[in-house]
Amino acid sequence: MDLEADIVLRVRAQHERIAATLSRLDAAVPAWEATAGADERDTLVAATPATSAVSAAEPRPA
Repeated sequence: MDLEADIVLRVRAQHERIAATLSRLDAAVPAWEATAGADERDTLVAATPATSAVSAAEPRPA
C-alpha cells in the first residue's frame, strides 16, 4: 500500500472513531440536560477525552 492510501485509510478510521464518540455524546446530552446529575455528567466527561485522543493521533502534514 502506498503512503497516500495508508493516510486515507487512517483518516477514515479516525473519522469513524470521532463519529462514534459524537454519537455517544449526542445520546448522553439529553439525560444530562434533564437531570444535571452526577452520573450523567460523568458519562459526558468520560466520552470527551476520546475525541481529543483521536484528533491528537491525526497525521500531520509533512
